[in-house]
Amino acid sequence: MSSVLGKVRTLLFEVGALHPFQRDVAVDQLRVESTHIGLQEGYGGQPIERFPPWAYFQQHVRGESEPARVAFALWYAEQFRKYRNVSKDKGGMHRGSLYREVLAEHARAGVEVAARQPVFRDDLVATAIERRVAQRIAFLDGIRSRGYRPVASDPIFALEHADGSVHLLGGHHRAAALSALGESMLPRVTLLTPRMRDVFARLRIMR
Repeated sequence: MSSVLGKVRTLLFEVGALHPFQRDVAVDQLRVESTHIGLQEGYGGQPIERFPPWAYFQQHVRGESEPARVAFALWYAEQFRKYRNVSKDKGGMHRGSLYREVLAEHARAGVEVAARQPVFRDDLVATAIERRVAQRIAFLDGIRSRGYRPVASDPIFALEHADGSVHLLGGHHRAAALSALGESMLPRVTLLTPRMRDVFARLRIMR
């Protein structure tokens, strides 16, 4: 199913169906999605510089790579411990990219995880987090060396508010990476109305 949805997202880009709703957005207009967890943690609805990974990206850009990796991993570990059973629509990590990475790490180690009440091994969670942090840092370095290109199969969706702010519905790490690198624009953001967001969510067009 996920591969089919990925093809649908790619097709929407390729046929230009989303073009009327897309534009480059100034980084200083971007806001973190106001999910329950985001608001609880203090960064929901705030500028992208308040999204915690932004600080770790900035630290890496300044040349403090190892401290950045350690701090990033500690933050991920805390968030996973607190919110691994909270759904993504509430800002939690359940079935999100890190959660899936943790499951994959257990599978690679031959450790079964119960579907209903999963119990995770701390060492395997730590390994999965290290891999995820390495991927995030590599992504940042890739933008720094080769520039940023929007991914057709993974568009960034957002809601534009009356005050001109643009509230991301995804793509927070991409936005944070560009901001940390000093870029002024986030290219090809698909701006939705609340009604369009609800339709896209029901159709599972958005991740």
